[in-house]
Amino acid sequence: MNALWKFLWWVLPLSLLLTTAVYVPLKLRDDNGFPRVRRISSQLEILEARNRQLKAENETLRRQIRAIRNDPDYIENLARNDLGLIGPDEVVFQF
Repeated sequence: MNALWKFLWWVLPLSLLLTTAVYVPLKLRDDNGFPRVRRISSQLEILEARNRQLKAENETLRRQIRAIRNDPDYIENLARNDLGLIGPDEVVFQF
């Protein structure tokens, strides 16, 4: 029994070490290893850029909403330029 324990004491750790030394590099190279990490990193960069763009668009829309709610001149400008409306006492000349 003593010889068996000595054998297991040396063989098991050595076999685990060798298995790990072979298995880990193989797993890092397959499709779920470093290539996947690179793919996910590039997707993350794209999504973060899109997120920044959407935040800027949201801020622009918030400013427009604030202006529509509080600024009569802005509303008049929208009505004249975007909708083509005129005031009741105005005359439009077309050439």
